Amino acid sequence: MKPKSTRLAGMKVIAVDDNRINQLVLSQALKSTGADLECYFRAAEAIERLEPGASSFFLLDVIMPDMDGLTATAKIREWETANEQPHRPVLLLTAQYVGNRRDEFLACGADGLLEKPFSAGDLIAQMEALLPVEQVAIGR
Repeated sequence: MKPKSTRLAGMKVIAVDDNRINQLVLSQALKSTGADLECYFRAAEAIERLEPGASSFFLLDVIMPDMDGLTATAKIREWETANEQPHRPVLLLTAQYVGNRRDEFLACGADGLLEKPFSAGDLIAQMEALLPVEQVAIGR
């Protein structure tokens, strides 16, 4: 099957959600994009696997038992700074009603926020909108 999204093709996408069904939904949503999806149940496990030089995109559930998505985002930003690494896009995913609290959610350093349930098209569009210009230009 030809990928629908050339901008996400080949990109490492790290999804952290403590719910297996939500992980499967993300997998199905990104299947046609050509993205390389890795799913984790614990945010700490995903953060431990950060590698200098590796480009990646994070999809983080907001509410998780070990570490919430806001704290995980802050830790990713700390790691990037400490290791002099480029900014990695982080999209928070939440089943909570956001309303006018969007800025509260993004204050941790996340780039975007998507409320569940969402369509595959909405997820892909939001991810592509958060890609750095150089990645959009070269298709990665």
